[in-house]
Amino acid sequence: MLTVSPRKVFTAALMAASLTAFAAGCGTGAGNGVHPGGEPADSTPPPTRVESSPSDGKPPVGRIVYFSSAAPRSTGVKAVLHDQAELGRFAERAAPGDARAATEIAAGGKGADFSRDLLVGWTATTGCSAATAANLVVSGERLLLRVSRPVPPSECLRPFALTVVFEVPKERLPARPVFG
Repeated sequence: MLTVSPRKVFTAALMAASLTAFAAGCGTGAGNGVHPGGEPADSTPPPTRVESSPSDGKPPVGRIVYFSSAAPRSTGVKAVLHDQAELGRFAERAAPGDARAATEIAAGGKGADFSRDLLVGWTATTGCSAATAANLVVSGERLLLRVSRPVPPSECLRPFALTVVFEVPKERLPARPVFG
């Protein structure tokens, strides 16, 4: 007669449940399409459809002086920047604890002529896919961020965030802008 201890049954059940959960989380697809060595996992092309926030028919304003789509540092940081000191403070808030990233953000706006232009800094979460482009749109008193990004993968391993700084002629911004 075969005897099985409850401890062994529990251990086997726990192992089976763990492996099932791991396999479901990993999926059957190629994931990011790259093996650890950097070679493509297969020849399946990435999704080509791009998700984009609607533009409401408004033209974008300004030009991008800094753009990064990476793992989140800090999101929800939004500011109209009137000088280099404000740019430096925005950079520190947008990349807390990451001096290199803060330096890169500040360097992006170094050439701004604050007598003619203002900078608009914005950080936002873009979900499970990295932003590929961003536009700043003015609609009345509202500043709106429009983001383009690839269709997210079926498995979300980490969220992405966007940090962007726009250089905008002063006359193109409302006197009291509201971030939308």
